[in-house]
Amino acid sequence: MSTQLPRRDDLHQADLGSQGHGTSAYLQNVSNWEWSRGDGVICLAELKLGFMAQSCLVPGLSTLLANLFSMQGGPLEADDHSWRKFYREGMYKEIYTEYLSSTFTGLSFAQASKLCFLKLNLSLIGIEYQSGETEFCVLVNPPSHIRIKNKTLGFLIAEDAADAHRAGFYCWVCHNHIDDISRMKPCKCENVTTASSSLLSLNVRQPSLGVLPQCQEPELDEYTSGLELEEDVMLDSTGMFHWCSPIPLQEVSLTREKASVLPLRQHVVVCLVGDEDSRLLGLGDFMMPLRASNFTVPELKTVVFLGDPKYFRREWSNIQYFPKIYFLSGSPMCKADLRAVRVETCAMCVVLSTLSSNKNIESTMQDKETILSCVNLFHTRFSYQPSRPQSQHGRRSSYTPLGPRPPDASPPPQPPRTGTTVPLLVELVNTSNVQFVSDVEEFNKSSNMTLTEAFAIGSVFSMDLLDSLMSATYFNANVPNLINTLVTGGDTPALEAQLAEDNHLCQGEMNLTLCTLRQRSKLAQLALDDEPLCRLRCMVYKDLFVQALDSLEILCFGLYRLMDPPNPSMKRFVITTPPAELPLDPSDKVYCSVPFHQSHLLARSRSRSSVQSL
Repeated sequence: MSTQLPRRDDLHQADLGSQGHGTSAYLQNVSNWEWSRGDGVICLAELKLGFMAQSCLVPGLSTLLANLFSMQGGPLEADDHSWRKFYREGMYKEIYTEYLSSTFTGLSFAQASKLCFLKLNLSLIGIEYQSGETEFCVLVNPPSHIRIKNKTLGFLIAEDAADAHRAGFYCWVCHNHIDDISRMKPCKCENVTTASSSLLSLNVRQPSLGVLPQCQEPELDEYTSGLELEEDVMLDSTGMFHWCSPIPLQEVSLTREKASVLPLRQHVVVCLVGDEDSRLLGLGDFMMPLRASNFTVPELKTVVFLGDPKYFRREWSNIQYFPKIYFLSGSPMCKADLRAVRVETCAMCVVLSTLSSNKNIESTMQDKETILSCVNLFHTRFSYQPSRPQSQHGRRSSYTPLGPRPPDASPPPQPPRTGTTVPLLVELVNTSNVQFVSDVEEFNKSSNMTLTEAFAIGSVFSMDLLDSLMSATYFNANVPNLINTLVTGGDTPALEAQLAEDNHLCQGEMNLTLCTLRQRSKLAQLALDDEPLCRLRCMVYKDLFVQALDSLEILCFGLYRLMDPPNPSMKRFVITTPPAELPLDPSDKVYCSVPFHQSHLLARSRSRSSVQSL
C-alpha cells in the first residue's frame, strides 16, 4: 500500500466536508497549491465512506482504525466483563511515528517488526520509503526485498509517545539483554548497525514451524510478473483501481425476480435512504476501496445497492466504471426487497442515509430513517434453504445431519432465521441513538459511543469519531498519509490529477507499470482455524505474530474474538494489538496485512469459507 508523503513542514490542509474526491482534486488548480511540495487535503466524508467500505471487506476494521487514529486517552476503567477488558486495552493505543535507530538499518520489514514486537512491545506496521530522489511513500508491510534504510520513519502502534520513542534510540549492543523496557535509556553508541544474521534469536522458530517452509527471499521480478497477469483484469489509468467500460444504469438495474435468481453470496448490500432531493453521499468514495487494484478479480465482492432510483441515478455517473455492481429499485423498509437481494447471505449490509444531516431537528429524529431500516431488518424472517450438494472441488457442504440419511432425503426442517444475525454497519449522526440500533445497548451506562457493545463489534460508525483526526494531524503531519494508505484504496497524485482533469476514472493500458502499481499489501481477516493460519501451531499471540511473519510474510495486528457466552448471535469484538502472552482461542479471527504476492492464500481461504457457508 502506498501514498504520496508530504515532505514540507508548512502543510496546507483542509476539510472539504462531504464533497469528496470530486472537489478535492480541483484544489490542484488553486494558486500556490502543490501536492508534490506537501500540500494535502482531508475530506472527512470521504474517510467515513472509506472506513465503512473497508469494514465490508474486513468486519470490525472501522472500529479498530477509528480507535487507533482517534486521540482517546484516559485511564483504563475496571470491568468485570472480560471482553470489555480486552477491548479497552487495545482501544487506548494510538499510531505514532518515529525515526528508527541505526540498529534497524539493513533489516527487512519483517525482521524490524519482530524486533519492535519482541524487544520493545511495539507494533511496527509500516514505513516511509523513498522510491526516488524526491518521491516518498508510505508502505504497509512491504515485501522482503525492501530493506530499512538509515533514519527510516516508522509507523508504530503504542500506548504512548514514550514507548514509541524507544524505537528511535534502541541499540542492539546496549539494550539487547534488558527485559524491562522502562530501563532502556539512550546510549552514546554511534552508527551501531546490526546485520540480519545477528537477529537470529528473534526468529523464535519453534518445532511446529516445520509444518510450513520458511519464505525464501523472492527475486524482484516475482513482484512484477505474477497475479497481475490474471485474465480479464482491467485497471484505470492510475493503476490503483479495477475498471470497466461505463455501463448504462438500466443494464445493472434489477427487478425482485431477477435479483432473486442471481448467485448472491458473501456480497455487499448497501441500503440507501434518500430521494431525488437528497444531498449526494459521494458513492465513488465508497466504491474505491472495494475496487482497489491490489485485490485480484476473484476477490472483488459484488455490491448491490437498494434505494430510490431517482436518487441513485444522480450517483451513477461516479461509479458506472466499477465492475460487479447491481441496483434494485426499492426500499430497506421493505422486507420483500431485502429478501430479493439475499441480505441474509451477504458479507455486510450497510445503511447509508442522506436524510439525517439536519442537526436542527430533535436529536433522536436525526437518525429516524436509519433506525427504522435497522428495526425492519431485525424483524425480517428468512426461510431456511438447504445447502448445495457437494461441489466440483469435492468439498462438503456445511449441512451436517445428526445421523445417517438416505441420499435422496430432504434436510430436516429448520426454524426461520431473522435479520438479527445479518452483519450490519450503520452510520449515526447522533451517537446517543446507538441504543435504538442494538438490542442490548443501554447508552446511559456510558456517554462515549466507543465504549458501547455496538461499536466494539463494529456495527456502528459516526462522523464524530473522525473529528479528533484534525487534532491528530496537528500533532503529527504524517498521520493522514497512513490513513489514506489504509483506507482510501489508492490516493495518489496521479489519481488527483485524473479527477481534476475530467472528474472520472479512465481506462489504463495494461503494461508493466500498471501491474507493478498493484504490488501493494492488503488488509484482511483470516480465521485461525482455517487456511493458511491453521497450519501454524500457536498457543499465544506472540507465536502467531512471529510465525505468520516468518512463514507467510503476513503481519498480524489484532483479533476479532467471540464475546462471552451466552452469545447466541455469535457476536465478535475487536482486540487491537493484543498482549504478546494473550492465549489464543481456536475460534479467533485475525486482522492482518497480506502481501500481494500471497493473494493465492486469501483466494484459498475465501473459497473454503464460501463453501462452508452454503
